[in-house]
This record gives sequence, structure tokens and C-alpha cells, in this order.
Amino acid sequence: MNTIIVTTEEALEGIIKKVLRDIELEKSKNIKEPIYSINQAAKLLHLSHSTVKNRIQAGMIKTTLDGRIPESSINRYLQNLAEPP
Repeated sequence: MNTIIVTTEEALEGIIKKVLRDIELEKSKNIKEPIYSINQAAKLLHLSHSTVKNRIQAGMIKTTLDGRIPESSINRYLQNLAEPP
């Protein structure tokens, strides 16, 4: 039996984004990636400790619950810097 679902474009887009985020989260759980301290990330990014900390607080760099920075977060931060506004 087929089911027809009626929804808005915005709602569908939100559902798709959530599914894609969930898939990305599951993939990241299965892959052990390097994780860095704030100091290590600062050295990699050629920034000061306080600048990295400020960018974490601003939500520009995501951390784990214990405050470490996954490599994917650093890559995402760098990618966002490279994108035109």
C-alpha cells in the first residue's frame, strides 16, 4: 500500500538536513579521527590559544564534551574561512 505525505518544502528540507547530520554523526562514531587540545589546534591553525578559545565560544570551532577539538571540526572551520561571504 502506498502512502502519500503532504508537507512544505521547508519542512522537507529540514528533515533531509537532519537525516544527513545523523548520517554524518554515525560515520564519525565509526571513524577514529585525531583529536587535539586547544594548544595543539592553535599551533595547527597558527593562532593563539586565546583566539582559538574565543572562536570555540563563538561557535566557529566545535569541541567534544571534554573540550577537545576533532580534526573534522578544524577542517570545517578552515572550509568556512575559505568560502566567500
